[in-house]
Amino acid sequence: MKTTLKFALASALTVFMASMAMATEMDLKVSDSTTIGIDVEVPKYVSMTKPDDMSLRFDGKDNIIESSNFCVASNVKQPVSMTIKGVTGTYKNKSDFSLISNEAGSTNTVDGHNEIPVAVRYVPATGGDQPIQSPKASTLSIEPGTPFEVHGTQWLSTCEADSKKGSAIQVEIDKNHAQDVFAGFYSTTLTLEVSPE
Repeated sequence: MKTTLKFALASALTVFMASMAMATEMDLKVSDSTTIGIDVEVPKYVSMTKPDDMSLRFDGKDNIIESSNFCVASNVKQPVSMTIKGVTGTYKNKSDFSLISNEAGSTNTVDGHNEIPVAVRYVPATGGDQPIQSPKASTLSIEPGTPFEVHGTQWLSTCEADSKKGSAIQVEIDKNHAQDVFAGFYSTTLTLEVSPE
């Protein structure tokens, strides 16, 4: 019993001495000062505004070319990555973006005369309110689902002030393709995805 008590007292004394050793020794002063460090991590972010939808009409003789502006914002110095996805041809033009006839049951029935290939291009910013990186003026032809670099992104505040600042999606329909389909409405939806990596 005495041995157990001595051991308990010794353990308590050890804990007390350790806590005293860990305590900060302080003196009272007329004035004092110290420092505190502050750091924050700002991750890589991107955002973009929605381009306007396009309603096009074929005049029977000319290529159809139309653009829709939008704004890509990021806080990274290097170009961000964008992917555009959409419907591709089912009968012909299987690797191209395509407009598909809205007629019910028309898919894949009459030797491809119910789908119109459409060329999709990305037009980068060519100026503006100090893009984060120097823009490249070259227009890029886009393949469905293939990532490409977006140059000339803007600060978020710039996109908030002007949702159409900087970038554009351009589509072109060759007149020969438009002349090779049945009359009617043809449509597709493009999905734009952007990433800082």
